[in-house]
Amino acid sequence: MTGGDLELTTDRITARLVSGRGTRGGYSLVVGGTTQSHVNPDDPSDLQLEYVRLAVHAIEAAFPPAAPISALHLGGGALTIPRYLAHTRPGSEQHVVELYGELYDFVIEALPPAPGASITAEFADARAAVEGQPPGPRWDLVVVDVFSGNAVPGHCTTEGFFRSIAARLAPGGRVVVNSLLSSGRDFTREMAATLRAVFAHTAIIVSDAVLEDAPYGNLEFIASDEPLDLGLLERMLRREPRPIRVIAGEELDAFTGDAQARAD
Repeated sequence: MTGGDLELTTDRITARLVSGRGTRGGYSLVVGGTTQSHVNPDDPSDLQLEYVRLAVHAIEAAFPPAAPISALHLGGGALTIPRYLAHTRPGSEQHVVELYGELYDFVIEALPPAPGASITAEFADARAAVEGQPPGPRWDLVVVDVFSGNAVPGHCTTEGFFRSIAARLAPGGRVVVNSLLSSGRDFTREMAATLRAVFAHTAIIVSDAVLEDAPYGNLEFIASDEPLDLGLLERMLRREPRPIRVIAGEELDAFTGDAQARAD
């Protein structure tokens, strides 16, 4: 694909790849009218969207530089993070779960990943795909980026769902969850309580602008049974053009309050 926009319309989904987006070019994937992701096929390290950069900072703070990892991506989009990891961590084993096979094919045909990228895919519900895998340590990283429009499907927000993920994490593995700061924050606090019920260590990464001013917006959860290197993460986040906050420890206690874990 060298220029121009492409469109996909099926009885299940409508999507467009819009060219010329971003300060360095590339393409935005717009699904149902919402910009979901951005990808620059000429430079997979060009991450235009803040929420993607925050997720990548969480990943880079968790693993040695350039070391290959095994990664499970729940939600495919334009494969921005899988492309980034294939580029920066050659030899990584990656598997993408995407509900809409036609969307995945649309993206791959228009913007194929670089040769040598080890990325496999299956087309299924995210939770069903996780629970269909045999329990046991397999994945160093699980990225949860599952949305239906502007909402997260409820069955992918519960304690049971995250326990299924935890059962398939390698020792020292990380879970990174793209979520929303909900109006009133009730959902966000419940998500924090849910992850804390499953994992020994949890933190939130969010911009000050979203946390203080917006009625809703993207934030990232990080969770693991191993301690999180928050000092390294905070140093990485200083590269961002606007202030980013890490909420952990006592501050996360206060944020979560008396919220309860989300049950099935």
